[in-house]
Amino acid sequence: MMFCFILGVLTSAIEAILQATWNRFYLTKGLAIVTFHFPSLALRKGLPFLSELKDEFPFSVSLPFTGSSLPEIVFSEVGNHTLAFRERIFSRRIPIGLMHGLLEFQPKKRQVVVIGIVSWFSFWFVAGIIFGVINLGAVSSSQSNPSNSLILFLMIALMAYLYQVGKVRLAQVGKTAADLWSTSRE
Repeated sequence: MMFCFILGVLTSAIEAILQATWNRFYLTKGLAIVTFHFPSLALRKGLPFLSELKDEFPFSVSLPFTGSSLPEIVFSEVGNHTLAFRERIFSRRIPIGLMHGLLEFQPKKRQVVVIGIVSWFSFWFVAGIIFGVINLGAVSSSQSNPSNSLILFLMIALMAYLYQVGKVRLAQVGKTAADLWSTSRE
């Protein structure tokens, strides 16, 4: 269990450095767990300016049932028609960190594709849950402990909730980017 904890802390530190430096490999490669397609009029010759997207997402989304809010979303160009985005790392608000995203502007198809890529920390968090389930005997009938099963259930519920919040944020970014791209500013 301590191994998973140490690996999780190291992964989080490395991931924070890669995010903060806008590492192209980290931001563009990985397990895509959500994809959205948004139609666009694609009236612009170029992409929406980063400043426009930043102006659209300075807000912090309030989390349902908690009263807390999420950090703003920041953007960086990582390809010819591709922008990467993530939550601001150093913020007064706690980032979810479950995934980051790519915006692919496809002029020929007149659409914006949003791809949600799972963070490395999420892998280790899930591995820790699985390891804990096996070691704590939450699924073994001979060693079953109701509190272990409750912890397992709460961890799974937390991951499902954070996934939904991340999915909604990705959809908001994609819709806004498609709307901005549809606005002619030549």
